[in-house]
Amino acid sequence: MKRVPRAAAAALLALAAAGCGKDPFGSTVRVRTHGYRAHAATKEGSAVTGEFELAVRGENRRKAPAAGKTGHVMIWLGGERRLLELDPATRTYWERPFASIDDALPGHPLAPGFSETQEALRRGVETYHRESDTVFAGHVCWIWRFDDKPGDEKSPTTSYWVAPDLEAVVVRVVKERVGPQGVETVSSSDLTDVRVGADPALFTPQDFKKIDAPRSLR
Repeated sequence: MKRVPRAAAAALLALAAAGCGKDPFGSTVRVRTHGYRAHAATKEGSAVTGEFELAVRGENRRKAPAAGKTGHVMIWLGGERRLLELDPATRTYWERPFASIDDALPGHPLAPGFSETQEALRRGVETYHRESDTVFAGHVCWIWRFDDKPGDEKSPTTSYWVAPDLEAVVVRVVKERVGPQGVETVSSSDLTDVRVGADPALFTPQDFKKIDAPRSLR
């Protein structure tokens, strides 16, 4: 029998561990600790209005063009309250006014650990409900629905699709209203191909050169 060199065997074990969602030289890779990456899509009704790649880790967010697309990259550094815009074509970046890390995907909570009770407190409501569990993008989801106008029988609603296996990441947000033909979807935002772990290097300009912001942004 041919013997596998010890170094090669160790490398194979490391790769196998990584494939199982584990850090081969440390603890299990977790969404809360190590963040995640995902493909994001937004829709108005059934029409896709945007597609991009997201990375989330702690208070940092990164929004980049979808695979095969070109464009700028936006990085939100929540702890530093900084917003960077990167131009991969020129390998330059500049700073923009910072507002909120929620601007990475407005209306869609990206941090793990979604809490329906905290969402109720944020909205100032006491009534909301959980619908039947369903599967979306390979994850069993708990669906929590809130009336946007409590007390109005025809109130638009917002539902949050929470994946417990991803430590309560919201993988889908759907806004609906009652129309002439019944309940209709107004807009939605989806996270698919969610991968646990987001390298901290994703949230730095690395070898990009800092320049002054374009005049149109000053």
